[in-house]
Amino acid sequence: MQRGNMTLIDAPQLADRVRPASPPPAPGRAPRHVVQAACIVALVVSDTVAIALAFLAAYQIRATMEQRPTRIMPLTEYLPTLAFEIVVLLLTFALMRLYLPRRGTSHSDQLGAIFLAVTVGNVMAMAAAAFSLRGLDVPRDLLIYAWALSILFVWASRSVVEHFLRMARRAGLDTEQVLIVGTGDDGRTILHKILSAPNLGYTVIGFVETTTPNSEPGASPSRSSTRQAGGDKTVSLPLWTGESVAERDPAIPPVLGTLADLPRLLRESGAREIIVADSTLSHAEVLDIVAACDRARVNVKVFPDLFHLVVREVGVSELAGLPMLRVRDVNLRGWNLLVKRALDIVLSALLIVFLSPLMILVALAVKLTSAGPVFFIQERVGVDGRPFACVKYRSMYVDAEAKTGPVWALPGDDRTTWLGRWLRRYSIDELPQLVNVLIGDMSLVGPRPERPYFVEQFRRFIPRYEKRHQEKAGVTGWAQVNGLRGQSPIEERTLYDLFYVEHWSPAFDLKILLQTIAAVIRGRNAY
Repeated sequence: MQRGNMTLIDAPQLADRVRPASPPPAPGRAPRHVVQAACIVALVVSDTVAIALAFLAAYQIRATMEQRPTRIMPLTEYLPTLAFEIVVLLLTFALMRLYLPRRGTSHSDQLGAIFLAVTVGNVMAMAAAAFSLRGLDVPRDLLIYAWALSILFVWASRSVVEHFLRMARRAGLDTEQVLIVGTGDDGRTILHKILSAPNLGYTVIGFVETTTPNSEPGASPSRSSTRQAGGDKTVSLPLWTGESVAERDPAIPPVLGTLADLPRLLRESGAREIIVADSTLSHAEVLDIVAACDRARVNVKVFPDLFHLVVREVGVSELAGLPMLRVRDVNLRGWNLLVKRALDIVLSALLIVFLSPLMILVALAVKLTSAGPVFFIQERVGVDGRPFACVKYRSMYVDAEAKTGPVWALPGDDRTTWLGRWLRRYSIDELPQLVNVLIGDMSLVGPRPERPYFVEQFRRFIPRYEKRHQEKAGVTGWAQVNGLRGQSPIEERTLYDLFYVEHWSPAFDLKILLQTIAAVIRGRNAY
């Protein structure tokens, strides 16, 4: 039976249709569990080698810096401590679940987890060694060097292992079968992300249809409507600019059934993970899905609705003895702003000083390669909707929009100079915005500033779009490091921006700044 662009499989045909979703491994191809076991072994081996090399490098650094060589004990005297440290760190990694297979973990998240695990492991190892190896005097500077280098070496070695694991997933050696619950906008967003990230190793075998007040049964994932807050009017929000899911991938996963069919789908489809992508489901329906997945030993992920996006710093309070959840403590707002502004001033000033030679060379190159000014100054919308003058290196010809009017840049845009294409590819054209940060118009991290012309358009049909302007506009942001630049859909950008606004913290800003380095190198959607 056909519904829109999706196929609804009748119950008698269901088993025959879903069984091929989990094909046996091809001849000569290792089964999935063998690949995962090999990955765990590789991680254990790489961690062991990294910790040992870090200790040896720390010993060498201390020996080089020691002014009195007679105080240096032979390396062999420290080998028992090294062996003990390796065992304790590996056990700590296991207890902190660093050997469980994960998909989609960023390098910055991995670095944070390794930092915590190595720190805890070193404290435990040194505390235990103080009792078990009493006669050994380990210099404090050697321990500090070994701790810092262990974090760096373990992170680097795991990044190498992760690189090969992603290659294996691209080749189909470690795939995870996924069912998506919901065929509306959220379901299409999940499908789009999975299709655009084959290195995660996810394979969507089908959709599970839900019946909600806001969507018709059998709604296609390539078309749906979004209900505006506070009213019954619905507006069409195409998720991908200019093309549907079918145009991106002709083999659209079918609708395999409804929520009533979920227990049977879990048994017959071979799905290892369920993603709930329908924010209109009731709590009881979500709990039923979780219970069914628990019985089938299937992992569950839930795509958050607007309430989950605004929940931040949840605490427990009471009202005359009645328990309450305190969603946000507004008293922390002032301190947060103070910390963020201090970080912006310090980091932007340091970056301007260190990058000044590059910025001068770029300014000369812009002036010598095309007619017109070096800088391009354009009005953008900042915090609380106030306009400000955003400064960039000029990357287009003068009066580039004289014929077209305000439009977004396109791949291969003929309005861009040859130098401008290179500047945009590596985001060098945005370096002058550090001055905007220093004077307070922008922040290093925040929602991308948009032009007033587009803001007026977006605020009309994007729910809660104005909430982006509760924070200062940023040179980089959560949407940008996730590849949402250029012609990426504004609905999805807004979702990422709202997540950042509601979950800002100094640690989150640091994470985004670290991921910006990798995002600039990749240059995804930068044109």
